[in-house]
Amino acid sequence: MRALPIALLLCLATTPAVQAQSLSDAIAGLTSANAEVRARAACTLSRFRTDAQPATSALIANLGDDTVVPHDVCREILGQRGYYGYGDPRGTTPAKEAAHALGHIGPSALAPLHAALGTADAAMRLGVVRALRELEEADSVPVLASLLPRESVAEIRAEIAGALGAIEDPRAVPALGAALADSEIIVREQAAWALGAIESRQGVGHLITVLSDSSPLVRERAAWALGSIEDPSAVGALVALLTDVDPAVRERAAWALGSIGDEKAVDALIALMSDRDIKVRRMATWALSELD
Repeated sequence: MRALPIALLLCLATTPAVQAQSLSDAIAGLTSANAEVRARAACTLSRFRTDAQPATSALIANLGDDTVVPHDVCREILGQRGYYGYGDPRGTTPAKEAAHALGHIGPSALAPLHAALGTADAAMRLGVVRALRELEEADSVPVLASLLPRESVAEIRAEIAGALGAIEDPRAVPALGAALADSEIIVREQAAWALGAIESRQGVGHLITVLSDSSPLVRERAAWALGSIEDPSAVGALVALLTDVDPAVRERAAWALGSIGDEKAVDALIALMSDRDIKVRRMATWALSELD
């Protein structure tokens, strides 16, 4: 018998019947006892995008599964993103790949995800927030903003702040501003990042208050956020930050001043060109070139 042309074979492989079977097989794979199979099933479902809606419940059930598996379990399915997924050198997890797949399903996944935030399982809550971050839907802002001060786990609070930043909705500014006073550095750092990502002038006052934070990581992130917002009212506070004890903070403050581009910072940036740190001096030179 003559072999079928390649084009015909490709057409047969993408018929609705074959796709339905592949979708069904992937959903079944989410309940496998093997973590690699579960992660691979979630990767496969992300390829179906909105057509994977029937898998929503099964994907949500995997959001608490942080079993680490090699990155390359998804390489053949998703390409390079699957291999280097999420920048975690340890590998990926069924939870992370399920969150990615839910992000592709779209708004229809919102209601069950919002409901799942009420679970007592902390790993599951973390996975749900990651999925909402992937979705980037404005309807999640009130839900996440309300949860942020009530969440007991710092890692999840940080993830909530990051999700609000990814959505980029100014309605999140009050909750993020309050999170800058959190007891945990990772939460304050993510709240500062989120305010910078949203780029709302409503966040400037909140960010200025943490330029004196005890953590240089938080001070640096707040300076970055102020530079991203580009509000001239932050220039005075950023100029004061140029004398910070941490060179990374001084460098970021110089970048922020260059990003804002206000000539009021000229004298301070000229003085910074004598800084003992070469990276700081280089950034001061660049910032001066950016001033109006």
